[in-house]
Amino acid sequence: MKLLYLLEQLRTPQLDTVMYTVTQLGGVLVFVVLTLAVFWCVDRRCGLFLMAAGLAGTLIGQALKLLLHIPRPWVRDPGFSIVARARAGAGGFSCPSGHSINAAVTYGGLACWTRRRWLRFVFVLLMLLVAFSRMYLGVHTPVDVGAGLLVGGAAVLACKPLFSRCGDQPATQRAALCALLALTAAGVLYVTLWPWDAAVQGENLTGGVKNVWLLFGAAAGLLLASLGRGGIRFSTEAPLWGQALKLVLGLLLVGAVQELLRAVAGAAGMADGPAHALRALGAVWFAAGIWPRTFPRFSRK
Repeated sequence: MKLLYLLEQLRTPQLDTVMYTVTQLGGVLVFVVLTLAVFWCVDRRCGLFLMAAGLAGTLIGQALKLLLHIPRPWVRDPGFSIVARARAGAGGFSCPSGHSINAAVTYGGLACWTRRRWLRFVFVLLMLLVAFSRMYLGVHTPVDVGAGLLVGGAAVLACKPLFSRCGDQPATQRAALCALLALTAAGVLYVTLWPWDAAVQGENLTGGVKNVWLLFGAAAGLLLASLGRGGIRFSTEAPLWGQALKLVLGLLLVGAVQELLRAVAGAAGMADGPAHALRALGAVWFAAGIWPRTFPRFSRK
């Protein structure tokens, strides 16, 4: 807490705004948009690698949050204040930092993938800035942030060899995705069957269970997309207008698929966990297996 109190004394309204903006770069929305942009428009293998690492890292992070159930800094020390606007995005337990995991996967993963030194520097800098912003805003301690970077980094190092080599080998690709699905299935069993004590019950457990079911559904969607003859395989090449159109239209359609499946699950009276999984499965299957089939239309000059 000493470092957090020091950073608290350095806060200014202008710096609060800057750090709040920086911290958004480690959010789920930025991860999804950036990963799909890479997947659809730049490098299919890199995008698939980022998805897998994100799923693995987030799953481990959620499991650790529930297992350790460490409260947020302002809960542990009521005398400590945080930047008010950051509170809305800081629900659940504190360790490890989810934003730091996302930053390590997104920017650390891109740094590991690219061969350009200046890009590596930029990506590593972004990763560290996101982690620092979480401490500046007062929503995480150095231990939380360090644990998040370690979890995200471990997911990157574990997934990169698999997805950089499996590229155009459907059998290897499916084997890697089967392992990912098994990991998320184990996560579902863990959050469902573990005898959680009173400190974990309530909103914290509900949020963790929701996230793990979403991850399971997303992993199932990737595996389903890979079951075609060539696995997840398509060309990302297109003129600038084509890249812009397939990204914007793809994001809108992925959101529409999610909302449609939310309505279907509600009408069918599905339990919350399976409903979350269905929504994620449909969105990811569409993003990885259906939408790329339209890409030849966007590659015309």
